[in-house]
Amino acid sequence: MSNNTLTKLWKSEYAAKDIQAAEEDFSNGALDGGALSSIYYTVATKKRAEGDQRGYKKYLERATKISDSFIHERSMLGPDEIDVRQSILREAGRADEALSAIEEGLKKAGLATHTKALLLAGEAEALFATQGKKAEKRIKNIMKGVEESVQTIAEESPLQAIRVYRALARYAKRVNNRSGLSRFVRKAQALIDAHGAKDQERKLTFDLKEKSST
Repeated sequence: MSNNTLTKLWKSEYAAKDIQAAEEDFSNGALDGGALSSIYYTVATKKRAEGDQRGYKKYLERATKISDSFIHERSMLGPDEIDVRQSILREAGRADEALSAIEEGLKKAGLATHTKALLLAGEAEALFATQGKKAEKRIKNIMKGVEESVQTIAEESPLQAIRVYRALARYAKRVNNRSGLSRFVRKAQALIDAHGAKDQERKLTFDLKEKSST
């Protein structure tokens, strides 16, 4: 995926023409299924944050379909591709499959700090979806590790740190940790403002409005 595409996604400047161009690149072999599924997933969650349920379902379905095809075409995915895959699976309600993907991803050598944190955060959310409060202690330990790494991530990969702070904020909200929630939201917003990551701002707002699953 080009840097220009990534910038548009982060800044929420991705338009219908850009999606069409990505689909054409995919058809011509210039873009693989992993990258296209990531674009669809980003657009889907943007639509959801904007209250467009029809658009959300449309692009999540596309993301899931392309991701499923991609996994059959490739014998092995890279860590970041696995992170995209597990995110799509969780969003599609396939948490058990997401856990299997995350387990594979965490075994990869040379994991970037932010990728490991995102996989672990995904594991915590998938565990909650499949086991609920039975996994409470395990989830708490996982998120403690994620929190311990987030400052390093903010220094190395500030845009990815926004995603990590959002995951920490969702967890703090779920367990009614008000001070943690306030701190993580503040940290995420500071990075959003510093890097113009409007896509993440909309999604952070949605995270805060979404009804807790507890």
